Amino acid sequence: MRKKRKVLIWTKETDASEILNKESKDLNFIRTSYKAELLALAAGKEISLILVEINPPEIKSGIKTVRDLRHIAPDVSIVVFSNQLLPIIINAISSLDIHDYLVTPLNPNEIKRIINELEKGKKGKENLALLYNLSEKLQQLSIENEIIKVLNTTFELNSILDIIIEKAIELVNVEASSILLFNKNRDKLIFNAAYGKKSDMIRGSSIKLGQGIAGWVAKEGKPVIVNDVVGDKRFFNGIDKLTEFKTRSILCTPIMAEKRIHGVIELINKKKGEFSGDDLEKIMTLSSLAGFALNKANLIKTERKRMEEITLLFELGTYLSGMLNLEELLQRSVQLIRRSFGFYYIGIALIIPEEGVLELKSFDSEEKIHPKRRKVAIDQGLMGWVVRHGVPLRIDDVKKDKRYLKGIESVYSEMVIPLKRKDTILGVMDIGSKKYNAFNNADQILTEQIARFLSISIENAMLYKKVGRLAIVDDLTQLFNARYCHITLDKLRKEKQETFSIIFLDLDFFKLVNDRFGHQIGGKLLKEVGKKVKIVVGRSGTTIRYGGDEYVIILPGVKKDGVLQTARNILHLINKTAFLNEDDINYHITASLGI
Repeated sequence: MRKKRKVLIWTKETDASEILNKESKDLNFIRTSYKAELLALAAGKEISLILVEINPPEIKSGIKTVRDLRHIAPDVSIVVFSNQLLPIIINAISSLDIHDYLVTPLNPNEIKRIINELEKGKKGKENLALLYNLSEKLQQLSIENEIIKVLNTTFELNSILDIIIEKAIELVNVEASSILLFNKNRDKLIFNAAYGKKSDMIRGSSIKLGQGIAGWVAKEGKPVIVNDVVGDKRFFNGIDKLTEFKTRSILCTPIMAEKRIHGVIELINKKKGEFSGDDLEKIMTLSSLAGFALNKANLIKTERKRMEEITLLFELGTYLSGMLNLEELLQRSVQLIRRSFGFYYIGIALIIPEEGVLELKSFDSEEKIHPKRRKVAIDQGLMGWVVRHGVPLRIDDVKKDKRYLKGIESVYSEMVIPLKRKDTILGVMDIGSKKYNAFNNADQILTEQIARFLSISIENAMLYKKVGRLAIVDDLTQLFNARYCHITLDKLRKEKQETFSIIFLDLDFFKLVNDRFGHQIGGKLLKEVGKKVKIVVGRSGTTIRYGGDEYVIILPGVKKDGVLQTARNILHLINKTAFLNEDDINYHITASLGI
C-alpha cells in the first residue's frame, strides 16, 4: 500500500485538516497554527508540500513566516493561499520562490495536481505569473473604478488630482510623482499636485512650456519614457537643485480632453527596475481620467461663472432700474459694472444730437487714469463707428486699428458696446484692458446683456428728466415757467441769500398782435422776445416766462446798480429789434418793467 504524502498546512481554521483529509485518500494534511510548531515540522522529513495561509490584516507576519520556512526548508515547495486574490501578496511573494498562489476554499484535487507537478519536475511559477498579471489588471480596474466614483461624487479638482496621483503611485511604485497643468496664458506649467520628498517645495511652482521633459510632453502632446535622464538633452535639473532630489528616470504622459492638452502626469524614479510599456499604458489611462476631470471641472467652473454673472446681472438690473437721476445712474453704473466684473476701465458716453458728438458722461478705472477727451465726433474713433453701425466692436490690439483715437496709454485692447432702445442709439459703453486679446465671445455676450439692462435704465432716467423738465419749463418759449419761479425764490429764501434782484417785465399792447396777426404769430413773438431777454441775462440769472406776455428775471447776488444796468440793456435790445422777420412782418414792440 502506497504511503500517504504529507502536506503541512498553516491556518487558523481549526477544522481545515479534518475536512481536507475526509476528501482525500492519498494526502495526509497536518494542520498547525503555531509558528514554532510549523517551523519544527517543516524541518522534518517526508513533507511533500507546505500550505501557508496569508490574509489581511496579518500580511506582513505571513510573509515573514514564508521567509523563515524558505530558510529552514529550502527544498520543500510552498503554496500560499488566502480568501481573496490580493496584488499586495503576489508582489511580496514573487521573490520568495513560491510554487503557486491559491484562493480558498482549498480543493484536495488542486493539491494533488500541484504535487504531481512537483514529482514531474514542473514548476508552478508560470501560473503565479499569470495570477500576477491578472491581479495587476484587477488592481488597475479597481483603481480606475475608484477614481470614476470620485469623479461622480466631487467637484473639487484639486482633490481629484491628489487621488489620481496617489493611485498612480499604487500602480507604478515610484519615488515621486506630480501633475502639472497649464496656466491661463498656456506658456507655463504649474505643479498642481505632487507626491514624494520635498513635494511641498514644488507644489505651486512652475516651469516654462517646452522646458524639461514634462515641458516637452506638454508642448508635443506625446508620452515618453526616459530611463536615464543623464543622457537626455531635454532633462531640466532646476527642480532637482531646488529640492536636492536626484532624478534618475522619468515617465511622462500628456493630459488631454477633447483634443486639447491640459497638462501632464509625471512619474519619477521607479523603485524596482525600469519604466516599461505596461507602466506607460497604466498611466495613460489615468491621464485620460485626469483629462475628463479637468474637462468636467472647466464645465462646472464655466457654468458656475455663468450663474454668478446671471445673478449679478439681475441684481445690477434691479438696482439700476430704481435710479431715476441720470447723472447718478451713469456714475453708479460704471462703478458697479467695473468692480463686479473686474474690467480695467469702463466709460459711458451719450449722444448729443444737436452737437453731433458723443460726450463721456461717466468713467471708472482700476487705477487713477483719466481719458484725454470728453467729446468725440460721431464720425470718429471706435465709439463713433459703433454709433454709426449700431453693432458691438471688439479690438484685440487697438494700436493696429486705424479707427482708434489715441487715448489712455496703458490700454491695449478695447470693447465698445452700443446702448440702444429698439432702433434708437442712446450712446456707447466703452471697456478697456491693459492686455492684448483681453476679451472673448463670452465677455462680449456678457457686456451686451449689461448694455441691454443699462439702456432701459438710461431711457427711463432720460424720460424722467424730460418729464421733470416739462414741469418747470414753458412749452412755448422753452424758458422756465411760473412754477420754477416760485421754486427758485423759495430756494433763495431757504439759503438765506443776502442779495438778489427781480425784474418784472411785460410787453406793451401785446393783445394787438394777437388781434391783428393771430395767436400763432403772437406765440412766435413771445419766443423771440424771450430769447433776447435771455441773451442779456446770460448765466448771471434765470429768465422766466411767468404767464401771458409777462416775464420775470431773477438775479442772485446782483445789487441795485447791477440790476438797473441789466434792465436798461433788456429794454434797449427789445426797442431796437425788429421781430417776426421770418414772417416778413418786422414788428417793433416796447416793454415795461419793474425792479
